[in-house]
Amino acid sequence: MNEINYEELTHKAMLNLISDILSSVSEEGLPGEHHFYISFKTQAPKVSISESLMARYPEEMTIVLQNQYENLIVTPDGFSVRLSFNHTPHDLYIPFAALTKFYDPSVSFGLVLDDMTISATPSPASVNLSEGHFEDSEEHKENENQESENSPTGEVVSLENFRDKKD
Repeated sequence: MNEINYEELTHKAMLNLISDILSSVSEEGLPGEHHFYISFKTQAPKVSISESLMARYPEEMTIVLQNQYENLIVTPDGFSVRLSFNHTPHDLYIPFAALTKFYDPSVSFGLVLDDMTISATPSPASVNLSEGHFEDSEEHKENENQESENSPTGEVVSLENFRDKKD
């Protein structure tokens, strides 16, 4: 081993953290005001979503785990959950490798996995909550309104800032 691959180790640790959080929630429910915005690549291997959702979100989708979700099951490689879109239940399976963002606005905690950015207080732009992924969901509209009024402040810190630049 010539070098320690910090990026790969950090990515793996972040996915393990999300797995641990979701496992706890699947067993005990969401505590307090916690809820999650989870973004993932819909075309990633082993993602399973309905054809109608794939047509609406051909590249990336953000789901909300808050009040109206069922059957959250966490496996070593991903999680499945039943969510309603336009009052129609959909079963989703999302491998952890497909995740791009994880955000809990109740405590301003977020992880941006697609570019290896870690943040304790991400800016709203870093989690793309305003892309209209839940335009038909009353729950999303309520959350979106709360987000615009209580937008977290802070700085997203990229691991690029800590890398030794070799020219």
